[in-house]
Amino acid sequence: MLRQRLEGGPVKGFKEVKENPHTKEIAVLIITAKTDPISQRDGLALGACEYLTKPLNPRQLLRKVKEHLPPSETFPLSRVAAVVTLLGLTSLL
Repeated sequence: MLRQRLEGGPVKGFKEVKENPHTKEIAVLIITAKTDPISQRDGLALGACEYLTKPLNPRQLLRKVKEHLPPSETFPLSRVAAVVTLLGLTSLL
């Protein structure tokens, strides 16, 4: 979820995803520049499955995404790169 694209801010948007019966099972990974333990604790307390800090290694992101996908799904590194590029998040890499 992109902070700047969430109406009402990232916390409100996150809660909306987790409270919606159609989206509540979606695994949410937080990617942030905030490295302090309180921010990490708060992000995980909201229900995030991962709290990753920048700069982010693309292989680390792929590994974390794979950990939270159903076993039958695959997500090759090329798809991660394509999604990151599509969203304009190449600065994360």
